Amino acid sequence: MKSRRLLFFLIITFLAMAVWTVYAQLYITKPQIQIIIRYNIDKFMHIVGGAFIMALLTYIFGPRKFSQIIISVLIFSAIWEIVELNVDKQVLFFYNNNPGMWVKDTVGDTLFAFVGAFAATRFVKTK
Repeated sequence: MKSRRLLFFLIITFLAMAVWTVYAQLYITKPQIQIIIRYNIDKFMHIVGGAFIMALLTYIFGPRKFSQIIISVLIFSAIWEIVELNVDKQVLFFYNNNPGMWVKDTVGDTLFAFVGAFAATRFVKTK
């Protein structure tokens, strides 16, 4: 189902993730990082990411069973966290200083991506 609504949803979620990534990598200050960590503000972007994954897979392959979307979100989340750990110096610092907290954060990130994928079912038809 390659509807305009689905394409619009993909564009908006992609732009939201891109803007957040550029902001987080280039403009964020240490006090802002502390607020984001304290209040888990970044989880919102993981919701957006899960919704984006579901919409993208539906756009490319057509409607999917929700179980297929969940497995895909899990795979994409794992890949994202591994890449982030190897590319982002702040994440590596976080991991090296508190690996237990990093694991909890990663699990939370993945759970919020599932929330996004589930919420996107309202906009994207699944089998």
